[in-house]
Amino acid sequence: MPRSPRPPNIRVTPQGAFEKLPGTSKRWRNIATGETISDREMHKLSLARRGLSLSREGYTKAVEAGTAAYASETVAKRQRHIAYDRLMKKAVPTMTPADRRFMIEARDAYLASRPLTPEQKDRWKSVFARHPIGELYALFGYSADASGAFPFEIAA
Repeated sequence: MPRSPRPPNIRVTPQGAFEKLPGTSKRWRNIATGETISDREMHKLSLARRGLSLSREGYTKAVEAGTAAYASETVAKRQRHIAYDRLMKKAVPTMTPADRRFMIEARDAYLASRPLTPEQKDRWKSVFARHPIGELYALFGYSADASGAFPFEIAA
């Protein structure tokens, strides 16, 4: 069964509604007037809608410095997940994508002060059983012999 066509990528700004041109184009077309603008100009319009007048690079540096916020909590969460996933790949290269997704999920639960369910605790223990414990301790910022760092027994 053929997939339905993807809806167009449309953004509304004070200057009008813009539609992303098809393919890998980095241009946007104003739906009303037909004029086109670059991706960079579209980014400036998106920032201007939120009251910011920065370049793309300036916005990135401002977010990293903490003087500007991401567009939404969803974007901020996605960026945190990307950074944490990158850190996990570097610290524990043998970890599977499914284990990394679980570790991100467990970290989100910890940050939200939610306890792990019994199934998640079992999964947590199995992750520690499959991967070198020193690398996992390093991932969480502990020394390689971090006894008592976790609230339950790590050994399988």
